[in-house]
Amino acid sequence: MEINETFTDEFGVEYSADGKRLIKAPDTLVRYNIRPGTEIIGRKAFFNHYHLKEISFPNSLTTIGKRAFGTCWGINTAIVLPDSVTELEPYCFEFCSHVPSITFGRNLKVVSAEHFTGCKSLRKIIIPEENPYLCFLDGVLFNKEMTELIYYPEGQKRKLYTIPSSVRIIREGAFSFCRHLRGVVLSDHVKVVCARAFFKCKVAFES
Repeated sequence: MEINETFTDEFGVEYSADGKRLIKAPDTLVRYNIRPGTEIIGRKAFFNHYHLKEISFPNSLTTIGKRAFGTCWGINTAIVLPDSVTELEPYCFEFCSHVPSITFGRNLKVVSAEHFTGCKSLRKIIIPEENPYLCFLDGVLFNKEMTELIYYPEGQKRKLYTIPSSVRIIREGAFSFCRHLRGVVLSDHVKVVCARAFFKCKVAFES
């Protein structure tokens, strides 16, 4: 998307002229509160910003672009997304390796493991009861009906995990890079195991 008119705030962060899109931030930021009225964080807006430790989001935000916070391994505080966020583009938080938890809002519908590739400290995802699409149970992300296992956080330290009997589908990359896990108990109810579901995850399967 080409944007002809922009402005830069007092911290050196570039926005579209209407203030609705954050385009690019300087890599010197340590903490930053994204401006109220921002609706979109552009692709790679904070990519490779190693110094960034903390970020907060306005209630106007709807979309976080592809690799917007990729390789921001300096972020070591919880990420809290407002209810207004409805779209996460691929790899938006990849290799944010020190983020301990992420809170989703009530309107976020689609999430996949690729959003969090390399988030090796991530152990907890907080989802409000009012979210009709997603749930987080026993340290694992599912769709609301718990028929699809979406994501097993890399920071989980259990050695054995039993997949609930309600699960029919294990989504792509769901257990990728889970270095602590050694065994998975699969039920006969699982009908589909998607590509790379257990990529770089050395587990033995039980039934």
